[in-house]
Amino acid sequence: MRNLVASSYARWRVPLAPDPESPDGALETVVAHCHDADAGVAYVVTSACNLYGVETRMGSGKCVLEMTLVTPPRSSSDADADAIDAEPPALPRRADCVAAEHVVELGGLCLAMASGELLVVAPEDGDGDDAIDARSTPWATECVGEVRSGLRAMRWCPDGEILALVTGANTIVCMTKDFFVLAEAPIGGCCGGGGGGGGETASHTTPFAL
Repeated sequence: MRNLVASSYARWRVPLAPDPESPDGALETVVAHCHDADAGVAYVVTSACNLYGVETRMGSGKCVLEMTLVTPPRSSSDADADAIDAEPPALPRRADCVAAEHVVELGGLCLAMASGELLVVAPEDGDGDDAIDARSTPWATECVGEVRSGLRAMRWCPDGEILALVTGANTIVCMTKDFFVLAEAPIGGCCGGGGGGGGETASHTTPFAL
């Protein structure tokens, strides 16, 4: 490790917005981030549940993605055919993001929320462009599962095949990339198979429920 040196430094500005829940109008803050090295885009999640993507190649700093993870409140006039056909909200209310990772196998981002939701955010067309501009390519948010006790941490293995979650009930859950439970055990205990640990597992299907 002693012979590792930084080859370059760069700085980019994220277009943060005022936090609507801040009494003094302070800006939202970055709570989680990840990087897509192939596309050259850095992603950040803020305290107001906004997701931004900033292009990092050639120092452009262009914002290529700006979206909210929370469905905004609807007025009574929205209860029409379009509202009926709309997708259900992936995140019905604001929550802290405890971890974010870009996963090549998912074609997008995986976000773990403190309230227990595990979200996958990816381009709807999935064409694999190097830098996808959200203004021309919509991104979709899907809740692939929920942990009732909440989530404290998340980590994907480097090959994108196994996912590990730390729950609010102090258990570790290992899952496949398709979100099927492989094992569940209390922190500090012995690993068991198929949810034999903390007893939170309610389903081994996708979307999962723990």
